[in-house]
Amino acid sequence: MLCQMTEEALLVNWSRAHWLVGLLTLIIFPLTGAYMRHMAVVPNLDSVPRLIFRSRHLFLLLAAVANLALSIVSPFAWPSEWHLH
Repeated sequence: MLCQMTEEALLVNWSRAHWLVGLLTLIIFPLTGAYMRHMAVVPNLDSVPRLIFRSRHLFLLLAAVANLALSIVSPFAWPSEWHLH
């Protein structure tokens, strides 16, 4: 009885998880930028390694924004053909 959760409670938990991961990733994003600039000396690298560092850095920002977006989207508002039956 206590193990059974309603869909709404499950949605709230996933929403909080996405919000927390997105927020933590946004906090880490400028720290990784500072690390790349001062510790890894990325601006002084050749163009290809520098591009790889910067693209991975931008993927962190993309992951943060995607998680924050997922935290506010309700799957119950999706079209019915997207629902798992």
